[in-house]
Amino acid sequence: MNDDDDESSSQKQHYAINSPSVYNKLVVTALRYTPVVLQHHIPYKTLASGKIKPPAQSAKQKALSKLILSYFHNIMHLLKQVTDTELQSLALSEGGKIVPYISTSRKALKTYLKVGDDDLYSLDKDLIPHLDLLGTLVNGSR
Repeated sequence: MNDDDDESSSQKQHYAINSPSVYNKLVVTALRYTPVVLQHHIPYKTLASGKIKPPAQSAKQKALSKLILSYFHNIMHLLKQVTDTELQSLALSEGGKIVPYISTSRKALKTYLKVGDDDLYSLDKDLIPHLDLLGTLVNGSR
């Protein structure tokens, strides 16, 4: 074998999930545990007034900032694509836990507010309480 072939095949790693139940479990696991892991490694504080103080800039924060923004944008994309109301509700509630981490990114907040204004109100009436929670988190972290 040629070494060049090994390098090119190692760079082109693609994963395919053929089972809908496995895909759903993977998405639910990522949605549920990513905020827990972030809170463990980069904790944010809730002040007595109810406002959320973003995490202090640290080496971990800088290293994970691109991943956090990517995770958040993926949640916004998922909300537009998925039709299952339980998964939408989970994505909204878990996405709200990420807002303190993206509060320093104006672009991410604009994306969040745009998705909230354009798409989420037309999804399902049961999701309105989650929107109120996320709006409170966004307004409290400014």
